[in-house]
Amino acid sequence: MHDAFKRLATATTMAFCISTAIADQGGVPEPGTVFIFTEGRVERFVRTEGDVHVWATPRGREYIRSANPAEPILQWEIGGKKGERTVTGSAAALWPPQPGNSARFRVLTKLTSEGRQRRSVALWSCRIGEQTKVSVSTRTYGAMPITCLRYSAHTMRPLQKRTWWWSEDVGHYVRRRYENLRNGETIDINLCAALPEHRASAVRIASIVNQDC
Repeated sequence: MHDAFKRLATATTMAFCISTAIADQGGVPEPGTVFIFTEGRVERFVRTEGDVHVWATPRGREYIRSANPAEPILQWEIGGKKGERTVTGSAAALWPPQPGNSARFRVLTKLTSEGRQRRSVALWSCRIGEQTKVSVSTRTYGAMPITCLRYSAHTMRPLQKRTWWWSEDVGHYVRRRYENLRNGETIDINLCAALPEHRASAVRIASIVNQDC
């Protein structure tokens, strides 16, 4: 009986955690909102700077990315290693999201470590699907799937498929899926909770991360 009550309390807490996140009418999260995902990823929305969003890790390290989740992180620095990506093409056609919109773009990644630089290129083709319902944890959201195929820059063969289900109510994606087209492996990652700043204490975040949501 104790375990049953514990599971009920956990489900109620998770539902409250997600429902308290508020996005404005443009689908931008409130500054300070913390998002927690099933694989343990924790990220905090810091602010908007022009066309990009600034996010932070639990340790406060900031990184920059587009509002469009299909575009990768643009700038970051970890352990003395710096990363920078340049996106060229029609990625802007995906945002703000509208069903049927599509884009093709190229991503050039530069990694710098100990004075040495490595470069890589990825080619992407994306399309936005019709609004659908997505159930995660104890909630169901209206969300638009943004589906992208990554192609080899050498052979033009599709290597990977990625899908983000973006919810305007949350101001973020509530599910993302990685599909390896070479071996068939598929990984789904769901939103556990979205905490407004005044509820995002380190203790509460840790308790959610340690739960099996």
